[in-house]
Amino acid sequence: MALSVLTSITFLLCETIFFEVLYSADNLYLPLLARDFFTQGKISHWYLPPSPYLFPDFLLMVLLYQFFPFLFLPTVYGVVQSSLFFMGIYFYQWQKEKNQNLALFRMLLFSFALFVFAIVSFVFSDSPNPFVFLFCNAHHSTGFLFGFSLYLFYRNAKKDYGIFLIFVFTFLYSNDRLATILIITPLFFLTKSNEKKFALLFIPILGEILIFGLHEFFLFPSSFKTLQNYTEFKSTKQLFFLATSYLFDFSKILFYQGKIFLFVFTFGIFQWKQIPKQSKLFLVYTFFISIFVLIIVGRFTYLHPYPIRYLLPVLILILLFVISNAQGKWEWLLIFILVLIPCLALTLEFPRKPTYLSFQRAFGKTVSYDLEKPIRFWTEGKQTPVPVDKEGKAYLWITGAFGSRHTP
Repeated sequence: MALSVLTSITFLLCETIFFEVLYSADNLYLPLLARDFFTQGKISHWYLPPSPYLFPDFLLMVLLYQFFPFLFLPTVYGVVQSSLFFMGIYFYQWQKEKNQNLALFRMLLFSFALFVFAIVSFVFSDSPNPFVFLFCNAHHSTGFLFGFSLYLFYRNAKKDYGIFLIFVFTFLYSNDRLATILIITPLFFLTKSNEKKFALLFIPILGEILIFGLHEFFLFPSSFKTLQNYTEFKSTKQLFFLATSYLFDFSKILFYQGKIFLFVFTFGIFQWKQIPKQSKLFLVYTFFISIFVLIIVGRFTYLHPYPIRYLLPVLILILLFVISNAQGKWEWLLIFILVLIPCLALTLEFPRKPTYLSFQRAFGKTVSYDLEKPIRFWTEGKQTPVPVDKEGKAYLWITGAFGSRHTP
């Protein structure tokens, strides 16, 4: 019953307050990739993103494609991904405490806090709502949640699954460097065993070898080369100035467009004493790594003024670590309160129908990047425009519009 309630809430939120981001051009990459995989039998013609998200994101999307309507895939993906994470929290707490009711209470408390903060962020008009990325595909969310769930499982496992984890994390690294680094770096500093430290260092090496192999079959840019091209002729002083200026500007945007962060951080500070020491260290490491990655990617690689998704792991960990020590026997009261959230969601606007109708009109043969994938998606491939830049040249960035591996 509890999971059914959470699934219903997630579906309604994905169809209302999260809809705009879930159905934006960047988030339609994997549904369209899956469609080409089944309708054309290939995906080699695609220009993939720097993190191709073939594992585990694409595998999950391919599975969902078999059972659910195409036009609902982003919503269904968000529902399934969050549900799996909720279940992971439940089983981890059950494994940890050996108490089924307490595990259920903590899972419900986490989901309740998540939904409440997401709704508050919507009321504050945060743009974008940072919690939407928990339900997104191809935004590092699936990789982080998957990797972190493996970490929680391994921490309490009675057997040693070291070889298995190295194998899985290597595949995860080759498709999502950021998510893997956010998991294995704190583990490296927290692990006392030299053998385990060496194994963690081995993951990026194997991952880079696998990435090199993927370049033989798929087209996607090299993040390291892009970073090198931007920074190689700049002095250390210039880089420091650019990084600090960027972080200052990002902080100002965060203050005006991400007020929910202030609430969650304040919530975490007040509950700091309740968080176990190792969890505190993991959270601190994750925070600084996230800030570092935010600067490297947002300022020096793929320029972006407000890449807020890189701070999602910090939000999730604060909520998760705080509730991990909560005690209570009021799980049925939480379920009752959670049931009220769909009633609230039903009063909101559902943008699906007007969005669908707006993309049924005829478009030209060439369109801007932000329109190309939505047009293909909402017309289910009936219209196939190609993306162009401001100068009218082919825009070769995350698209399968050109049908060839060669530059048009």
